[in-house]
Amino acid sequence: MSEILKLIAPQGWFALIDNSEKLDVMPFKRKSISVHWELMFTRSMFETADMDEQGKLLNEVARLIDAGTLRTTFTESF
Repeated sequence: MSEILKLIAPQGWFALIDNSEKLDVMPFKRKSISVHWELMFTRSMFETADMDEQGKLLNEVARLIDAGTLRTTFTESF
């Protein structure tokens, strides 16, 4: 965590997509670092006003995959 703290600029952002039971965000306070959670289903779960944006995001990801810009790092299946 100390390495991450060194890398993030004051008033920067830290985004998470998974749970971390050991994450202590208190060191971020001094630098006013914002912590943001991202959950793919929040819009649909809460029927937010911008719910159609999820489809736009997924279409853009599909386009980037088709173009070869995004590719998986998946190498093995068990």
